[in-house]
Amino acid sequence: MDIKQLVTFIEVAKQKSFTRTAELLFLTQPTVSNHVKSLEQELGVHLFIRSKKQITLTNAGLLFHKYAKNIVSQYEQMQVEMEKYTEDQDGHLRLFASSVPIRHFLPTLMQKFHEAHPHVTFSITDTDSRMVVDNLLMGDTDFGFTGARYSSAGLKYKPVFQDQLVLITQNDSIQPEDGDVFKVEELLKLPIISRAEGSGTRKTVERSLQKLGIPLKDLNIIAFVDDTKSIVEMVSRGLGNAIVSNLEVKNEIASKQIVAHKVEEISNPRDFYFVYHENQKNSAVNRMFSGFVRQYFEDEGKR
Repeated sequence: MDIKQLVTFIEVAKQKSFTRTAELLFLTQPTVSNHVKSLEQELGVHLFIRSKKQITLTNAGLLFHKYAKNIVSQYEQMQVEMEKYTEDQDGHLRLFASSVPIRHFLPTLMQKFHEAHPHVTFSITDTDSRMVVDNLLMGDTDFGFTGARYSSAGLKYKPVFQDQLVLITQNDSIQPEDGDVFKVEELLKLPIISRAEGSGTRKTVERSLQKLGIPLKDLNIIAFVDDTKSIVEMVSRGLGNAIVSNLEVKNEIASKQIVAHKVEEISNPRDFYFVYHENQKNSAVNRMFSGFVRQYFEDEGKR
């Protein structure tokens, strides 16, 4: 049973003629007859009394007619709502973002987007990169911004921004043994305050070490902390050292609250990603935002 068969049935009941129904629906008469026959076979009843003078509904046909009209009416209403959904310029965006994006480029990005589309509202949730991905997979958010890629079927990652990781220390008393860049072997000797599991920063450090055949557990980690600002405060008090995003600590570096150093194999440029599910709902607002993000970072890259 499909919607075309129901529409044909309703029109035959209205016109009391297979020939007239075929003309109105731009179908052949055999097609009209087959639609009605298929319904009768599926339902196990006769829907029409056919005579030379006229076609009328059977009692079963009268009962079925009531439901068929409701189904077709609901279908048409659904089509109207879906058309409005895909064309409407109003709407609400749900965004999840990790710490660096949410503090360093999302405010400006969303300001520009709001100026261009003031009727669109949005919510932003601050979480780690792993949770951004998890919420996308569960359908709890429309788009995400992360500092690491996680292998997940169906997700699309678009690089939009770059930063690098640095080792922060309390002061200049800790220096590389040779040159101005710390070697990984030197890093293993230092007490380290690490970002918690799920952090894009931690994932990047872990992958960089894995390429060198060094597991994360080989670092002298004294604490796992979620918040970068808390980590900076701990480092400034001499509790330990940490590897963090350069963007996150540029003000503290400038004010000499802490000192930043590059680390061999770790302080390479790293990408931040605009992430979405390939099967995301195709609303006008989603299409509009996705295009806006791409254009925004393309323009930023030209400056």
